[in-house]
Amino acid sequence: DGTLTNLSTKKITKKSNSLSHDRVLTLKTKGYVNFEYPFDTSLLDQIQKEYLLLIENDKTSFVRTEHDGKVYSRMIKTAWKTIPSSQKLITDEIKIFVEEYFQRHFQILDITAWRNYSVETDVSNEKELFASHWHCDGKNTSIITLFINLMNVTENNGPFMIQSKERTKELIKMGFGSRHEYNLPMNIVEDSNHVVSHTGKIGSSMIVTTEECLHRA
Repeated sequence: DGTLTNLSTKKITKKSNSLSHDRVLTLKTKGYVNFEYPFDTSLLDQIQKEYLLLIENDKTSFVRTEHDGKVYSRMIKTAWKTIPSSQKLITDEIKIFVEEYFQRHFQILDITAWRNYSVETDVSNEKELFASHWHCDGKNTSIITLFINLMNVTENNGPFMIQSKERTKELIKMGFGSRHEYNLPMNIVEDSNHVVSHTGKIGSSMIVTTEECLHRA
């Protein structure tokens, strides 16, 4: 579940607009918030173009996971530098939101870009090849993550999935164990009334607290 630490950054006093304020309340309450499409389409097209040139290139990306000689996940090396245009994703709108959420200035820890591939059922039953089991990240709880789809994503593409802080606490009280042994029936763990999928067109975005919400690839 990560450990909470005190932030030593300077507190800000800048006021934000009502939309940003409402989104901040949603993130604090639910642990996730949809940002919909906050980026310029030409910027997204440029990032996608650079991404597609790099993701399958062994010089610019590496294999995260493979099994029996088949690759199931790749990641671009130092994406913040390899895809220079990605740095422009930190728009004024994003800055205002994050600063209001923390009530302080913030630091960007990393920009990552990866691709997961479909895993056959017999393989997924044998082992977890990437973060496809329900879990909370074990990082610092002062970290929030911005997810951006670099392609049109539907339920058929295996989208990122998340459950709220409240539902996560409920499942833990019910006896949820770990990513390796849920200790609960799957129809309870994946109750469709509580699972939210990050679907949408290229550029659809979601900010989440992955240390406090159960989620999976």
